[in-house]
Amino acid sequence: MSQTLGRETGGDLAVGRNVTVGGSGTVRGSLFVGHSLTVGGWLEARNIKGPAKGVFRSAEQLRNAYPLPHEGWWALVTVDGTAGDGTCLVQLYVADGGEWVAAEQGGSPLTVSVDFSAYKAEMEAVQGDISALKQGVAQNEEDIGGLRETQAEHAASLGILSSQVGAVQGDISALKQDVAQNKEDIASVKRDVAQNKEDIGALKQDVAQNKEDIASVKRDVAQNKEDISALKQDVAQNKEDISVLKQDVAQNKEDIGGLDQQVNALQDTTSKLRDDADGAKARLDALEESKGDAGGIAPLGSDGRVPAEYLPERVDDVLEFGGMEEVARPGGSVANKSTDAGCSVVWDTTHGAFVLAVTRGQSDLPLTTYYRGWSDSGQYGTPGLWGVTPHGGKLFVDVTTNTAWRWNGATLAMVFGGGGSGSGVSWYEGG
Repeated sequence: MSQTLGRETGGDLAVGRNVTVGGSGTVRGSLFVGHSLTVGGWLEARNIKGPAKGVFRSAEQLRNAYPLPHEGWWALVTVDGTAGDGTCLVQLYVADGGEWVAAEQGGSPLTVSVDFSAYKAEMEAVQGDISALKQGVAQNEEDIGGLRETQAEHAASLGILSSQVGAVQGDISALKQDVAQNKEDIASVKRDVAQNKEDIGALKQDVAQNKEDIASVKRDVAQNKEDISALKQDVAQNKEDISVLKQDVAQNKEDIGGLDQQVNALQDTTSKLRDDADGAKARLDALEESKGDAGGIAPLGSDGRVPAEYLPERVDDVLEFGGMEEVARPGGSVANKSTDAGCSVVWDTTHGAFVLAVTRGQSDLPLTTYYRGWSDSGQYGTPGLWGVTPHGGKLFVDVTTNTAWRWNGATLAMVFGGGGSGSGVSWYEGG
C-alpha cells in the first residue's frame, strides 16, 4: 500500500506536465483555465455570469436566489395550473433596473409552454445511473476507508505536524483571499450604490416628466371642453340653418307652384300667338298688296324718303325706344317714368314686348334691372304678362340704330332704317 505525503508550498507553483488529484480540491483564489474545461459530474456554481438563470417555482424563489440581477439576465417561473402531461407553462422574467420584472407583450404577460417530457425521461435515466453510482461509491468509500486507516497509521507522526503547519498557512492564505474578496465585494457594492443613485436620478426625471404629461393632459382636457362647447354652438347654428332651409324649401314649393301656373299661361299664350301669327301673315299679305293705299304701307318717294302724306299727322304717334335686348325674366312694376334719369324703354326680343330698363349704381359698376310695368307705359301699349304689347297705328323709332318699326299685330315690323342721324333711309317692305 502506497504512502500519501502532505506537502505545502508557500510560494508559486508551476507544473509543466499533467496533474491528477485523487481527493477533493479547494481553490480559494481565482482560477484561470486557458483551454477547455470538462466537468464529469454536476457543475454547481452560485454566481454564474450568464444571462439564463434557470426555472423556478415562484417569483419569490427567483428573487431569493438572485436578489441583485444584472441587465440582460432572464429566468423562467412556472405558472399555477401547469398541465401534468409533461408540459409546463412558464412566465418570462427579465432584469430591469436591478429588479426582476415579469415580461409583457401587448399589455399581457409573456408566457411560454415548455415540453419537459423528453427532459423527464432523461432525468429518470440519470437517476438510475446515479443510483448505480451511489452503490459503487459506497463500495469505494468502504475500500477508501480501509486505505485511510492504514495511511493514517503510517503517516501519523509525520502528517500531524505537517498538517498542522499547512492548516495554519492555509488559514492565513484563505484569510488573505477573503480580505481580497471582501474588497471586491465592497467595490461591487459601491458600484451598485452609484448605479442606484443614477437610477434614482432617472426616476426623479421620470416623475418630473410625468408631472409635465399630467399638466399637458389637463390642458388637453380644457381644450376639449372648449371644442365641445364650440361644437354645441355649431350644432345650434346648424339647427337654425336647417330651419331656414326648410322655410326656403317651402317657399320654393310655392314658387314652383306659381311657375307651373305661369307655364300653363305661357302655353295658352303660345297657342294664341300661333293663331295670331297665322292671322298676322294674312294681314301682312294684305299689307303687301295695300302698298300706297290708305291704311297700307307707305312707299318711298323719288328722293328715297317717305312722302309727307304717309307720315303720322300727330307727333305723339311717334315713340322712341332704346334698342333691342334679350331679357331672361323682367320684374314687376316700378313707379319710374320712361323719361326719368337712368330709365329707357327697350324691346325684349325674348318675350316680344316693351320693358323699362332702370340703371342704377356708379358709372364703373352699373346695375340694370328690367320691369314689365312703369308709370307711363300706357303710351307704348297694353300691359301684359311679360311687358307692354305695342299700340297699333304708332311708329316706334329705335334711337340706337335709327330704324323705324310698327306693330303688325304679332311682332314689330321694320318700316325703314338708316345708318345714322340725318342720313337717308331705306324702305323695307313687309319688314
